[in-house]
Amino acid sequence: MGNGGAEPPAKFSFSNIAAILGFDCRTAMQLVHEGKAQQVLEYTDVVDAGVFA
Repeated sequence: MGNGGAEPPAKFSFSNIAAILGFDCRTAMQLVHEGKAQQVLEYTDVVDAGVFA
């Protein structure tokens, strides 16, 4: 984590608060709890590659 635990890492924050439009505005964490972790990984890979998903 590298920040002494003061703040959660950015990806953790994203997974809990950012709604993903293509997934009915559910968060990544909600999708993981629904068993859709692979879809979340694929989505983040596409966004990381610069494609607006």
